[in-house]
Amino acid sequence: SLDVELITGKLHSLKLDNNKLMDADFELTRDCFSTPAFAGLRILQMRSNLLVFPMLLLPRLRELDVSRNRIIRVPPLVGVPSLQKLDLSRNCIEELDARTWTECQAYDLNLLNLSVNKINIQPTGLLQVLEAMATNTSLAELRLNENSFCCYFAEYQMLCIQCLPDLEVLDHMHLGSSTHKAKQDFVKTAKNFFGVAVKNHITADGKLMDYVNSVDSFTNGTREYKLNELNR
Repeated sequence: SLDVELITGKLHSLKLDNNKLMDADFELTRDCFSTPAFAGLRILQMRSNLLVFPMLLLPRLRELDVSRNRIIRVPPLVGVPSLQKLDLSRNCIEELDARTWTECQAYDLNLLNLSVNKINIQPTGLLQVLEAMATNTSLAELRLNENSFCCYFAEYQMLCIQCLPDLEVLDHMHLGSSTHKAKQDFVKTAKNFFGVAVKNHITADGKLMDYVNSVDSFTNGTREYKLNELNR
């Protein structure tokens, strides 16, 4: 018989930082006392390991920190419906898939950290992701800084505010609540940013052409923006 028996079903917090874990498959199997394993887990920290694609089925989990690993994409969020905080910073994520967020069941997710990854996404793709986040999460804090796309789409923060006007923290900016005038002004500016004339000129036939800033204006990952024209 065992001198010490770990009843995992009663664990509320688990820290597995600074190991060499390559896999994390937390599912509701049963431990030796026929209690759903990890069913009561609220906080899970697995920082600084070797995780690539963790699979989680933890219905009561509220906080997950898997920063400083080797994760290649955002894991499915269908098995963590109570999740509120997710830290995926300093990993190897290269792309964001809108389906991850359209299928997301973590409706109470209010903090998402994706900073310092290798995310390379076109503005139209980012728009789809942000729109899905707006529908299926409750984000108040979002960090996307120090990713590959930030270099050629510096205006992404405006797009984030346009799609997620309730954000209180964006990257290193503390925006405050929606009742603050500074926040209200920023949200108003962001909402108007994509769709305002940024340049105009008179054409040969005498028409005034407006070059309109839109998400489609930033498509090829270069400094050469494709600008839409509107007759006026």
